[in-house]
Amino acid sequence: METWFIILISLCIPALLKSLIGLIIYSQEKKQKLPPGPITVPVIGNFLWLRNSFSELEPVLWNLRDKYGPIITLRIGSRPAIFVASHKVAHHALVHNGALFSDRPKVLPASDVLTSNQHIISSATYGPTWRTLRRNLTSEILHPSRVKSYSGARRWVLGILIHRLVVDSTSAQVGVGVGAGVRVVDHFQYAMFCLLVLMCFGDRLQEKQIKEIETVQRQMLLSLRRFDILNFWPILGKTVFRNRWKELFELRQNQEKVLIPLIRSRMELVKQRQQQQPPQGKQDPLDQQVKEELEEEDHRVAYVDTLVDLELPDGKRKLEEGDGEPMQRIKMMPFGAGRRICPGFNLALLHLELFVANLIWYFQWTPAPAHDPVDLSEKQEFTVVMKNPLHAHLIPRHPTALPLP
Repeated sequence: METWFIILISLCIPALLKSLIGLIIYSQEKKQKLPPGPITVPVIGNFLWLRNSFSELEPVLWNLRDKYGPIITLRIGSRPAIFVASHKVAHHALVHNGALFSDRPKVLPASDVLTSNQHIISSATYGPTWRTLRRNLTSEILHPSRVKSYSGARRWVLGILIHRLVVDSTSAQVGVGVGAGVRVVDHFQYAMFCLLVLMCFGDRLQEKQIKEIETVQRQMLLSLRRFDILNFWPILGKTVFRNRWKELFELRQNQEKVLIPLIRSRMELVKQRQQQQPPQGKQDPLDQQVKEELEEEDHRVAYVDTLVDLELPDGKRKLEEGDGEPMQRIKMMPFGAGRRICPGFNLALLHLELFVANLIWYFQWTPAPAHDPVDLSEKQEFTVVMKNPLHAHLIPRHPTALPLP
């Protein structure tokens, strides 16, 4: 009994000290003239904010903007968080004064595990490490010539996606779940993993390997919110939340177990190719293949921009060749702005337009009877997704033109 009493006191004293320190820090922040915001009770207020996802926080911020203005301070976790709810102010800060706002603070304990001590492009401090990471990413994967060189991969993945949708759609029409339609998000995610894995590791992996990568990545992304609590009172949390810390390390180890062998294999392949490079002046036999793929990609882009016989939802008008901007250039807010803007947003827009345009051209889409009308409610995962995934009834528009996987 005495032992448990000592343990309880040992846990309570740090908690009390943390609360007192929080009050002191809070009063100091007030003296620093931080932007206005609601009064937050230390400890209790932090727990309340940690329970909310960012999708749940957004409407709260809009309400607070009406009261406090476009720049708002909230205490979330161990640090004050300043939110900018004005496009003009955000542009001024991130673009006109990009160098001042391009750094990243020291990450919290759980994020330190996930980011390998801030050695990933999104969390690295603004300095040599970040510049090296970004330069390598943009030159090796995101450079326009590199993006075009993956045209064959995009055709391959499009064939996989169309084939899976046709098979699943046929099964849904004749199987037990008639009326349920096709749960399309599963096929979209698998297709994107196929493409991005090939771009990252330079090879068409087996379905089992792709599934392993998808599994470990999704497990980590969907578990991120569970680890927020580990950043609150880290020293105390090592004892109180030891099982959750164990879960975090296991997820990280699973990632490394799947990804590191692929990285090493790719490094070895690159090394071998460098040793086998022909003497300068000799023509590499792969050059002609790359040239043909680039020509096919140009044709593909022209095809996407001139969709024909595409029915609009009202059924009254069809897009014809020459209409231009057939999809009204789907708008997409890139992640961030200025120097820390997401370097891959142009690639994301390319894939968005290419795959959506082809899916509309190949299939007629209607809500599945069992899921009509479509529910557009949202929930937060790694990004904002549909709370109830889309189930669709698909009818091929051009059965004889379906691509092969």
